[in-house]
Amino acid sequence: MSTKYPAGTQDVQTKRQPRREEAFTDYLYSLSERGRRKELAALRRGLSAAPGTVSACYPVVAPWTRGLSPRDEFLYYLVASLYALHPQRGSGSLGKVARQLAEAGAEESTEKRLLALQDEHDDEALAHYLRQFVGLAKASDVGVDYLRLLNDLRFFNLPNSSVQRRWAKDFYTPAYRGDVGADRAQERKPDESD
Repeated sequence: MSTKYPAGTQDVQTKRQPRREEAFTDYLYSLSERGRRKELAALRRGLSAAPGTVSACYPVVAPWTRGLSPRDEFLYYLVASLYALHPQRGSGSLGKVARQLAEAGAEESTEKRLLALQDEHDDEALAHYLRQFVGLAKASDVGVDYLRLLNDLRFFNLPNSSVQRRWAKDFYTPAYRGDVGADRAQERKPDESD
């Protein structure tokens, strides 16, 4: 049985256009890949003040912010500056980055920083904690997924705290190992001497 398509559509190939956030972070990655040190230096200057207030960043970020809300614009400038601080590509949420940092030996300080970050609702203070966090990732050579970070920050202050809960799950849940289920079952097994 063959699939029926509307006339003239079976040969049409659709090419997905990247969302603005994806195109923006791809652009950021391309800056370091193409050795655009001048632009990266301009973005690093953005770390010295509130995101979006350092004019050196405008030529790099402003073209991407047309039509964005002021908060989303703030986040684009913030993520661009964080990327320039540590242009190493990673994968996973900030909770997974925190897990990698903790596994590298800084568990207590990483947990404290993650909890402070998760409890913050003021964007300026959030930017401060993120600068510290990305600096720690840089010092430990742990990459950051800036697309995921940008998307997470856009939904960070939702009343249901879904982003914060996902970061917590990613931090407190160890990486999958085939024997984890058996270990946990053994832990719950009642003591046979009782």
